[in-house]
Amino acid sequence: MKIIKTKINNVYIIKQKIFKDKRGSFLESYKDTNFKKFKFLNNFVQDNISFSKKNVLRGMHYQINNPQSQLVTILSGIVYDVCVDLRPWSKTFTKWIALDLDSNKFSQLLMGPGIAHGYYVKSENALIHYKVDKRYKKTNEFGLKWNDPSININWPCKNPFINKKDKSFKSLKNFVSTDFPKKVG
Repeated sequence: MKIIKTKINNVYIIKQKIFKDKRGSFLESYKDTNFKKFKFLNNFVQDNISFSKKNVLRGMHYQINNPQSQLVTILSGIVYDVCVDLRPWSKTFTKWIALDLDSNKFSQLLMGPGIAHGYYVKSENALIHYKVDKRYKKTNEFGLKWNDPSININWPCKNPFINKKDKSFKSLKNFVSTDFPKKVG
């Protein structure tokens, strides 16, 4: 396993070793002992799978109370994946990173709590697997407007397909202190 730090604290790109032969390939996507070094990470308690079609944008999601750490794995397709630091106490508050997650290259994204996450589907469709260390709770669900001008994410699209809930998210300038993820640890 190769760990690549990003410019955002507690956000890492994970490259797993892939074993290939004539039959195909095999990799170990998660092994608890490999992830013990990430102090922000609790035991994973829930797995989620999302299927999306081309031109769909999901995000920017996070939980206010009990913010989740997430391990995101793309199982098929290509997405433009984005993380925004929404932790007011962080040195990288409001900074963002983006990268293509491509199932042919197999990369994972590990995010600590307090990171807003979203993605845009570039391929015909995409299948994404998330491991999270806190259970989803609807009353904790929140989001940041995907095209907030104060964050200025460089999305590879002009008019993505976005659901009603994600369109309703606020810009950072309209947040109040209770809109930010609670500090953990």
